[in-house]
Amino acid sequence: MTTQRFFPPAKVSSPVQFATSGGALITWDPTAAAYVDVTSPQHASLLEAKGWPKLAMRIGPTSERPSASGAYGITPGGPFYDTTLDKVIFWDGAIYRDVAGTAV
Repeated sequence: MTTQRFFPPAKVSSPVQFATSGGALITWDPTAAAYVDVTSPQHASLLEAKGWPKLAMRIGPTSERPSASGAYGITPGGPFYDTTLDKVIFWDGAIYRDVAGTAV
């Protein structure tokens, strides 16, 4: 599964911790980051159920970019936030490009 980025549902000033049904804990500290990244579908479902909105695109390092033929395929025009490049890129059906149209 690719990484999903979630944001707190409201202004939060102290750490928040959620326990999953499997006993794992999700801790988010607003002084450390404005978001939390999760790779577990269980954690993603828990945060969604708690009202945390998620970034509506996949994110991850360059090495985890989805391909059209992969298990988590991407369609032409599909966005991906590349954490290695620290920018949003788009799949044109053959290669990834940044907003300027440069192949990345």
